[in-house]
Amino acid sequence: MALDEDTAWVLWPEYFDAKRSRDQGRKVRKNLAVADPTVELITKAVEKLELEYKVEMERSYPSNWHGHKGRILVQKTMKKSQLLAKVGQELSKIQRS
Repeated sequence: MALDEDTAWVLWPEYFDAKRSRDQGRKVRKNLAVADPTVELITKAVEKLELEYKVEMERSYPSNWHGHKGRILVQKTMKKSQLLAKVGQELSKIQRS
């Protein structure tokens, strides 16, 4: 199944950043957040979940427009809250290893 960029979920590194509060854009629980998440790290997590994705490095999180960290588009196969939790769990596993 090909990635439909128009309907794909968008994952920003800021969603998983343990240094950010919910008001600053963190979307996962604190225990699923990691220090200094990168697009590359999130890509590894998405690959482990065997999801289709596309990396867009030239993009910036709207409230952090000066920091070009990029984003990942992920095929919609589940609710976004489920996707964020699963990616957060994988990120935690990756950083522990």
